[in-house]
Amino acid sequence: LWPVTWLVGVYLARLHRRLTGKCHFVLDDVSYNGIRVQTWIVTHFGRHFRTAPSLADVRRNVEVAARAAEVAGARVLCLGALNKAETLNGGGRGLLPVLSSDRETCVVHGNHLTAAAVWHTTVRLHSAGLACRKPVFITGASSKTGRAVALALHAQGIDCLCHSSSLERQRDLQLEGLKTTGCLSDGTGSCLWVVGKFDPQIRTHMPHGAVACVFSVPSPLDETRPDVYVVEGATLRLDSTRLSAPRTFSNLLREDEIYACHASSIV
Repeated sequence: LWPVTWLVGVYLARLHRRLTGKCHFVLDDVSYNGIRVQTWIVTHFGRHFRTAPSLADVRRNVEVAARAAEVAGARVLCLGALNKAETLNGGGRGLLPVLSSDRETCVVHGNHLTAAAVWHTTVRLHSAGLACRKPVFITGASSKTGRAVALALHAQGIDCLCHSSSLERQRDLQLEGLKTTGCLSDGTGSCLWVVGKFDPQIRTHMPHGAVACVFSVPSPLDETRPDVYVVEGATLRLDSTRLSAPRTFSNLLREDEIYACHASSIV
């Protein structure tokens, strides 16, 4: 089926904008506690983020969607998933020049609420004794969200071991008083993992019966590790009684769940 998916990808990344003048699809339109909330998607395949020409198309499509949100009167534009990638638009900063200088639309990336949700979940798991008095092993600890989580846990006195493949980023974490490593195998002695990076090797090194607080999208853990207890660290719960109608798109979550980065638009 690859010829078909390739053609679909070309249409979504390059032709849809030129033929219709827009780049987004509206998948959800509800009110939550009196606040109108829409879910828009700008559809691309993973391959579109790997080459400069394709990435330029993605960047332009996200910019066009952001401009459409402003014209539609959105007060808050919340970027989720790869729409806020550093290589794409610097976490959303690159969108500001394409919006009006006197705009009333606020652009947020939701990482702050994601970090707070992961921190809160990890603290609860640690307080329940699930770390087994061993360091919490954190992957993706040098990213923006992972670093914030690691620093917050460290400030609370929770022992952490942070994984990063970059020696420079390891040194940055060490200056903050955190212990670091470049080897996933160093996490085999930890019962509680915070997984913030997609790396299939995690399945090999995570110990039997471990607890994983996951905020990586996609998650590296699959059916090959049924012994691992997975907790979605970056999701929040909606009060269903405050929804004007059932949600039609929950992004693979339960109807009453929402990713923290998306929930920041409501907050």
